Amino acid sequence: MPLVMTPVAAPIANETSCVEQLTARPEVYRYEGQGVVGRTQAVEVVAGQLARIEWTLRDSRGRPLDLTACYAPEAPPALPSSSSSESSSEPSSASETLAQGYFKVRLLEALSSADSIELTAEVVSAAAGIVAAQMTAAIPPGIYRIEWGVLNSAGALLFTNQGFLAVTAGQFGSTRSRGPWSIKEIRLALRDSSPEDNYLLARLEYDLAEICQAIIRPVAWFNETQPPSTRRFSTSTFPFREQWLRGTLAFLYETAAAQYRREHVVHSAGGVALNDKAKAMEYEQKGAQFRQEYLSWVRAKKKQINADQGYGVVGLRGGGWGWRW
Repeated sequence: MPLVMTPVAAPIANETSCVEQLTARPEVYRYEGQGVVGRTQAVEVVAGQLARIEWTLRDSRGRPLDLTACYAPEAPPALPSSSSSESSSEPSSASETLAQGYFKVRLLEALSSADSIELTAEVVSAAAGIVAAQMTAAIPPGIYRIEWGVLNSAGALLFTNQGFLAVTAGQFGSTRSRGPWSIKEIRLALRDSSPEDNYLLARLEYDLAEICQAIIRPVAWFNETQPPSTRRFSTSTFPFREQWLRGTLAFLYETAAAQYRREHVVHSAGGVALNDKAKAMEYEQKGAQFRQEYLSWVRAKKKQINADQGYGVVGLRGGGWGWRW
């Protein structure tokens, strides 16, 4: 009996530097082999990690922006004082406006009305529109809106790029808030962890921006659904995790259903029919199931919260009568 031996392949060395490991970049989502460059960009980091976010600024059609005409690193921002007149605060010409430009990057939790967090930023490649920002360890888990703004010397905004930043909870970061389910946990629930999970698609079904939006919407839904409540939550403070996952999955299934419904075409050739996009009904049904389960829970939970806030205790406190909610 012949003995067949298979040589053991040598492991592939990982030559990625430590700095490169700390750099998070948005990936361009690909659909049917084409890059969807116009889609909202998104990145994910772990809370507590001193990550560096590298971003390509793009125009409305998804093309990288050339910043060489409107960014000069040797020209620091010269914001006008409150006592300056309007005429003196503006540059004398359009060329001066561009030559003295600079940029900033700000973060804001997706459902928050607080002030933005400003990060330390730099231009990596002005010609390619590549900029970068340094994360801090103090940012708690949650979904954030990140905005990169190019301003002129008077502080007026020329243009911006907006996207999502997902900060995942970790044991080395802040433990005061668990934040949302991690992107990997949500993908695991969808069986969408990698292209190998999707034999027929041979790609990830959902991109990071879609998942970020689907995480935000159940919390917004909770805040806005009747009955009204004085308690409002953000993606950093929403505590009802199992129901949150159901709401997230509902929106993701509905998003996929919209795509399948729009691209449903039956191909027939040589007596063979191909109908690989006929999945809208299944996705809609699953999304509707999760939506109804989540919405029913939201209404019941908000009624419970309101009822709890309507009761108090009357009794002796500190040597006298008092009312305590």
